[in-house]
Amino acid sequence: MRPSHIPLRLTTGAFILNAGWGKHDLDRDRAAGLQAMAARVIPPVSRIDAAKFGKILSYAEMTLGVALLTPFVPSRLAGIGLGIFSGCLVTLYLRTPDMTLEDGIRPSPQGTALAKDIWMLGIAAALILDPKPQAKATERITAKEGTTSLARAAGTDWPGVAVPRHSNSRIPGSTWRRLAPWPVGCGGGPGNRTCR
Repeated sequence: MRPSHIPLRLTTGAFILNAGWGKHDLDRDRAAGLQAMAARVIPPVSRIDAAKFGKILSYAEMTLGVALLTPFVPSRLAGIGLGIFSGCLVTLYLRTPDMTLEDGIRPSPQGTALAKDIWMLGIAAALILDPKPQAKATERITAKEGTTSLARAAGTDWPGVAVPRHSNSRIPGSTWRRLAPWPVGCGGGPGNRTCR
């Protein structure tokens, strides 16, 4: 998990975990009300028993909250779960009568509380779309460091170029032939290409 994801996942995870915990002992009437609202987005849930639906909703929210708070869960995977959850809430807001004004988008006084859930949809998009660190850049840096270390071991001052200065060098001659930019046997280096 990247450091920039910590505040995003911490706030949403704690919020959703607390919401799910508050639903673990819903009475049947409250569960039936939530089920009727959810059926506007996912019609098949109307066929589930109201008490069972309340339990499923509670466990689903707590599971999502724990996933967001768990560091080893990939941010993109947690973002997908958060996106599905918040997308359902935004769809519910848009489809519920009296939640929006005449334009069908701006919230009415009754719909302001539900419209605020759009912030979770924005956080989900940030977690999903945030690019991963470029592995190629790391590989280039590692390769450059390795070549520079080889050059230093050989006693040369040119990074990336390995030229033996001592006859007792332990690096095989075939390695020098691959690395040197001038024919082996031509003395002096890049400033002197006169072969002996």
